[in-house]
Amino acid sequence: MKRYLLAIVALVLAANVAAQSEIRIGIIGLDTSHSTAFTQLINGGYEEFALYDNATFIKLYEEMYPEYKWRKNSTIAKLYQQSIAGELKEIKKEVFFEDENLTAFTEGDRVYIKFLMRPKRQLIVALKSRGWWWNSHKEAWSTCPNKLDKEWVASISEKYVQYI
Repeated sequence: MKRYLLAIVALVLAANVAAQSEIRIGIIGLDTSHSTAFTQLINGGYEEFALYDNATFIKLYEEMYPEYKWRKNSTIAKLYQQSIAGELKEIKKEVFFEDENLTAFTEGDRVYIKFLMRPKRQLIVALKSRGWWWNSHKEAWSTCPNKLDKEWVASISEKYVQYI
């Protein structure tokens, strides 16, 4: 039975490879959130990785190229060329305020506030009224740098102590 199943899987993979120009991998048997996270990392995580750690991305690409030989027009090869040319700007996390309740930092073209505990409704209303929104990817409150008031962020723990 296992042989038939493996043969069917091999035929399906061969048909997909013939029909597609790129191979995408999925993972079965994990918790839903883990499965999607690993699949995203395998299929497209190198783009974000290149932006956060450019030197390691270049090193890994050069180590893996002899085995994988990516096409010149593939996304990963284009990212490698941009990295070598210095066209990719690394995204660094710069913390500008931190205390026992929250951490405020800039990353790329966004500013984030990450609370240790979920803030109460009154603080959420105050954040929204000042132009902050919830960023579920970062699990933090986010805004544009031009809307940032560093003094207000530093005073959150004092002003809203009962709401944190």
